[in-house]
Amino acid sequence: MEYDNPTILFIDDEPNVLDALRRKLREYDKHWTMIFSHSGVEALEIIGRRAVDVVVTDQTMPQITGLELLHELQIRHPDIIRILLTGNSDQETAVAAINEGKVFRFFTKPCPIPVLIEGIDLAIGSRKAMEEAEKANAKALSRNNAMLRQLVVDLTEAKQELERLSFIAAHDLREPLRQVISYAQLLDRHHAPSLSGEAAEYVQFIVSGVNRMDALTGGFLAYTQIATDHTAFADVNMGRACALALEPLMSDISDSCALVEVSALPSVFGSERAIVQLLRHLIENAIKFSLPMSIPHVRIFHTEVEGVMVFKVADNGIGVEETDHNIFDMFRRLHGHGHYTGHGVGLAICKRIVHHHGGRIWYEANPSGGTIFNFTLPKSSRGSLGR
Repeated sequence: MEYDNPTILFIDDEPNVLDALRRKLREYDKHWTMIFSHSGVEALEIIGRRAVDVVVTDQTMPQITGLELLHELQIRHPDIIRILLTGNSDQETAVAAINEGKVFRFFTKPCPIPVLIEGIDLAIGSRKAMEEAEKANAKALSRNNAMLRQLVVDLTEAKQELERLSFIAAHDLREPLRQVISYAQLLDRHHAPSLSGEAAEYVQFIVSGVNRMDALTGGFLAYTQIATDHTAFADVNMGRACALALEPLMSDISDSCALVEVSALPSVFGSERAIVQLLRHLIENAIKFSLPMSIPHVRIFHTEVEGVMVFKVADNGIGVEETDHNIFDMFRRLHGHGHYTGHGVGLAICKRIVHHHGGRIWYEANPSGGTIFNFTLPKSSRGSLGR
């Protein structure tokens, strides 16, 4: 829009009205480009061919009324400022024109030329303000988008660097720890007879503490490796994943006489290696945290809730006591070191794996006793069931 020469389209089916407007507005030829049309249909054709900034239209016209024309313009060209002129004193017309947002100004005929000129000037000013606001918004949006893009780049680089450093720290820490363990064990093996009872006890404390530290760094290493796992996602047979997860747990299952039931499960889309790790941690916990003098019973099944596959690992164990802590936090333990083995890493790994797949994980009390761990994973493209 050229603000020093905006285009005004006047529409009236009476030729004498248009002629009168031409004469009375002649002095504005230098300020406005004025077009005169005899019908709403013709006006729409004109607007289809060229840009128009302000429309001034009569209400009562054949084929299409002023309100109908303005309504059409509101849909097709909402940026055009609309003014309605009518000899109809019916208040309903004015209310409809204003309340429905079809007009910028409503004038009754005969409208004094100064009043009409003032209305057109205000319309032009409104159009100018709208366009300037749009330009400012576009600039601000462009600036914000550029900042967001840079922020994404910075955060991505920071995340990658943090993951790399975490991996290196966890990996490199284990080597000196193993050296400490080896020499402490050699000291205990070869020099225990010459050590006092207190000194021998201290050696055992060293070995135990370093072993625990080695396990913690190993868990932290496994946790960081999830984020750096770039294995391509593919369809994963959950039945096969459960079988693979159970293989390293067979000794624990045999020792505890545990019963593990796996229902038919749908295939999912993800990393088989990560999902096997997820299932292994959940099944291992279900067996480990069993009630004294009871046989662990673990059930693995699924339900569908609003199109989302929810997988469940249910046990009959000790349950999860109410706590203000998040049990999925790293190194979070709900029991002392003397009660159950572990280092509070397994559930944190489970959460990271599930989130890596775009799902969520939570737990609830098992109505028959114990705990049910729930997690969601993306559906396979096939959606088939497998054992």
